[in-house]
Amino acid sequence: QSNSVPFDYLDCLSYLRLMSSYWLGQYERAVYYAERKLGDERSKFRIVTSEFYNGLALIGMFRRKRTSALMKRIKTSITELNGAAEHSQWNFQNKEYLLMAELSSISNQSNVAILEWYDKAIDRAKRSKFIHEEGLACELAGCHCSSVGERSIALTYFSEAKKCYSEWGSRMKVKF
Repeated sequence: QSNSVPFDYLDCLSYLRLMSSYWLGQYERAVYYAERKLGDERSKFRIVTSEFYNGLALIGMFRRKRTSALMKRIKTSITELNGAAEHSQWNFQNKEYLLMAELSSISNQSNVAILEWYDKAIDRAKRSKFIHEEGLACELAGCHCSSVGERSIALTYFSEAKKCYSEWGSRMKVKF
């Protein structure tokens, strides 16, 4: 008998580390795990999903330190998601829309345009039954609204995020 750990187990563990790093706000760590996944051609779905979390984490880093290098990497992530969404709207369009919403937010576009992207991301996630990504889109929309002083709209989005996270079973996100 071999004492080695199955390869797929390690691959899955690395992917879960990527996602949990993003969800816990550890953006640099999430980018580290994402970039390890991006060169791996074994699972196109995981590569595209890694690109999604990579883009979100890069945007989180950009909010702290605005650099042209980060912006270029963010736009690369969006381009990858756009291509994936062309092949499977059901799996990837909500992710593309959410990255566009976040890009619009950090680019200081009009609030109406920004909220349209968030609402599209929320709607598409809901239609695809990705409850955790619907919650994430609501949460990020709430953060955006809060940052521009739209407190009552932010509370509405946060309330929806809490419902989604509760339905998803994430006690940590519901308590947060």
